[in-house]
Amino acid sequence: MVQRNDRNDRPSNYHCGVMTTPTVRRHRVLRAALRVLAGAIVGYLVLIVVLRPSTERDWSPDQEHTTTAIFSGDTVQIQNVRNARYRSTEDFDVRWEPRSYDLRGLQSVWFVVEPFSGWRGPAHTFLSFGFADGQFVAISVEIRKEKGESFSPLRGVLRQFELIYIVGDERDDDWLATQSGHARRRRYRSARIAEARHAM
Repeated sequence: MVQRNDRNDRPSNYHCGVMTTPTVRRHRVLRAALRVLAGAIVGYLVLIVVLRPSTERDWSPDQEHTTTAIFSGDTVQIQNVRNARYRSTEDFDVRWEPRSYDLRGLQSVWFVVEPFSGWRGPAHTFLSFGFADGQFVAISVEIRKEKGESFSPLRGVLRQFELIYIVGDERDDDWLATQSGHARRRRYRSARIAEARHAM
């Protein structure tokens, strides 16, 4: 009887003196994947604990101020309504103005969907309110950029941005959408104006 010692003659599932099977190999791959996933989750949780939002940063001029609203009967007075004139996304003049709105004159509410440029699926959304005196005001939740900062989906997932409510004159928002290539925005008008007026 001849004994074979050539390693090349060993079965393909022979590893370090142990016969391995496809099931064993799959379990090893699964355990490795779970370790990687656990490490990513731990890293993300560390980011959540370590990174804290702040209101004291060198903000972009068009997101420099936060907004406050004071309700008095059917009137709302809003401080720091953004009124900007954009020549481009990087070149603009911005004013922050106090404005007053008569809620009894609310005539329209629009839900606006603005697709990200070059993306299919993800989009920015906001609400637009139209009043009988011709005023329109848009309310949007946005990342609050520091000077020189731009949006990044990955940094957003990793909680690298603060958030801000922007209350703005809708005309500056329309102009910005056109200049930045977001003119494909879609508007959906609410049919429940009375309920919206009552809720406000």
